[in-house]
Formats: sequence, structure tokens, C-alpha cells
Amino acid sequence: MLLAIKRSWWLVSSSLLIGGLSVGCAGGGSAVSRSHGAVHGHASSAEGGVFVSAEQDAAQGFDGHVQGVADSSDVVHGAASAAHDAASSQSDAADARPTDAAARADDSAAADADAGNVVRPSWLIDDGAAVFFVGNSFFDAQNLDLPDWVAAVGQAVSPKITIKTGSHIVAGNNPLQWFFQQQQSQDAIASKKYKVFILQGEEFEPVDHKQQFQDAVRAYYHAVTASGGSVMLFMTWDFKWDEGQPAPTFLDQLSSAYDEIGKELHIPVIPVGLIYDDVNNALPPGEVRYFLNGGSLHQTEKGTAVNAYATFSMLTGINPKGASFAATGNTNSPTLLQYLSDKSWARVAPRLHN
Repeated sequence: MLLAIKRSWWLVSSSLLIGGLSVGCAGGGSAVSRSHGAVHGHASSAEGGVFVSAEQDAAQGFDGHVQGVADSSDVVHGAASAAHDAASSQSDAADARPTDAAARADDSAAADADAGNVVRPSWLIDDGAAVFFVGNSFFDAQNLDLPDWVAAVGQAVSPKITIKTGSHIVAGNNPLQWFFQQQQSQDAIASKKYKVFILQGEEFEPVDHKQQFQDAVRAYYHAVTASGGSVMLFMTWDFKWDEGQPAPTFLDQLSSAYDEIGKELHIPVIPVGLIYDDVNNALPPGEVRYFLNGGSLHQTEKGTAVNAYATFSMLTGINPKGASFAATGNTNSPTLLQYLSDKSWARVAPRLHN
């Protein structure tokens, strides 16, 4: 029922975009628009932990997730350590190597860096860079503000990396083209102060209106790159009511729509929806499928932790290693943060090479 209502409203909202004019506003007139550009700094000590139940490991496929990730191999062309990595001795390659998926990605990246075989991705940000977020409540539902959380992760890793943020977040079902037409996005692009623009389509748009979504991404891409910036896409997730769908599933279509336009424009896609799916298929103790979005639409604080770790990693090339951080609404345990961080890094790390 909820799905039908959401998609019906989407059809009404998108139909109001006529002749390039932004007329519609979703959310029954209650949509809230925000823009902020402060430096979000939240210092916190890095803590870590792992789920150690052998029975749960065997039943749920933990595979000994994160057994102490080692040394500088945790940074993939990281902004904070790129120069150091380039100058490090070949002996680094002989360090002990963990066996989990995330660590293997780290090892490959470190070996490539040592051998001088890897070109640093152009989108990676340096300390003090500014990032602009464009999207709906999938970025800030329940006062869980993703820009704040990403900046907080930066203050929790060592060495710290300061991330300045701005945003154009409007709750509701406006398509991405609507955001592009608004003054907030246009002003942010014209300011040339933001290194990266992170774009999130309305949750059903990439599936129900794929061409319109991809055209909007192209519009942002051409405008942002003309102003010297980069574009990054934030892939959303599927929902409990999508379980049991025949292939191609909603998530299949969603991820394809994001990755297809990402490949066309050579821009990175933060694979959050795929990370949610990975977690659903290897649940931590005491959790049920779709706990990251509470079995409904929006991310919970646990889901927001995934969103923050994945976004931070794609922006910086740094493995946060489950760093505990202080952000409004974050009461996640160090053990759960470690697990969610590892799941995020395992998906992000390979994309840093592509």
C-alpha cells in the first residue's frame, strides 16, 4: 500500500516539471529545504570490535570479519597519506596480511601503490575540502544528518581529515531534475567552492523514470565539471516489500541505473544499496533483515552509519576501520560500527580502482 502511494505521488510530482520549469513540491507543502556550509568537527577515539561467535560466523558468513586490519595498507591512495605511501619502502609489502574481503582489497591497493601502478582517483578529496550533498530525506531522516556524520568520521580517523559540507536537501519525492533547477544547487555550482557534489535520486526514480534520472545526472555533471568540480552518485536501497521479486529485482534495476550512468560519465557510485543487501545476507547477532532501514523506507541510525562510512571511504580512499565517532543520533556500539564499516569498505575498495 505504501509503495503504491509513494509511486502515485511520484507520477504527480514529476508531471509538474514542464518546459524546464520547477512547479511541484512534494510532501504536502511541508518539505523543508536546507543549506549549510559549516565545518563539522567531532573528535572521537577510534574503537573497534568483532562479532566472535563461531556459531554465528558459520551460520551467517562473517568469515572472521576484520581481524585487525594492518598498517598503512588501510589507505587506498588516501588524501592524508598519499605522499607517504609513494615514498614508503618495499618492505611494507611483506607485512602480515589479513584474510577477509576488506583486508584483501587493502592489500591489493597497497601493493599497487608500492609498485607505482595506481593512479590516484581524481575525485578523492584532501583535508579541508568542501562537499555538497543533493537529495531528499534519505540524507537526513530522523535528524540523522549524513553530511554531519561523514564529517564526524573524518574527525575520528587518524590522522584526522576535515570535510566541509553544504547541502540542498528537500524532503519529499521531487526528481533530481527539480533539484538541478533550484537556486540552491545553481548557487552552489557557481560558487566553485565545492570539490565534490554527491547526488541522490528520489528512491524510485532510477527504476520508474530511468531516462529522466540519468538526464538529470548528466545535467549536473556538465555544470559541475565546467565549474571545476566532480560528481559522485549515492545509490539508495531496496525495501522489505521487494523481497521475493523475480529477477530483475528492484535492487537489480536500481543498481544498474546508477552504475550505468556512472560508467558512462566516469564518475564513482557509492554502492550503499549493495552494502545494505550484503548486510541483509550476513546479519549481525540479534538483527533481522532490513534492520538498516527499519523494514520501511528511511535509514535508521544503523543504516546511517553504513551511509557515512561508505561515503567517507569513497570521498577519501581511506578505510575508517570502524572508527567510533560523535554525531547527533549515533548511539551505535563499537562492535556494530566495526562490522558495518567493514561491510562498507569491502564494497567501496574495489571501486576505487575502477
